[in-house]
Amino acid sequence: MDRLVVLVEPKFKAQIALRAAQYNISVGEMVRRSLDNYISEEEEVLLNRLLDDLQKSTAQTVKALDKALAHGKRMKKKWGIPS
Repeated sequence: MDRLVVLVEPKFKAQIALRAAQYNISVGEMVRRSLDNYISEEEEVLLNRLLDDLQKSTAQTVKALDKALAHGKRMKKKWGIPS
């Protein structure tokens, strides 16, 4: 592991130390876990956005396919092609 020095206000350091003590872990481990959770939440937000985009795209594709199939059926009927 590499060492990382981060400057924080004394009050914030005390809050981190208190939370770490509640979990019986070091301040460094508390910071690592917090960052892991933060990054995971960011990834989840991004994945949810991608999922929304995929769902919209899928719905548009289904509508386009339904429209194409309906057009094909009309053309078959118009030209007298059996189904």
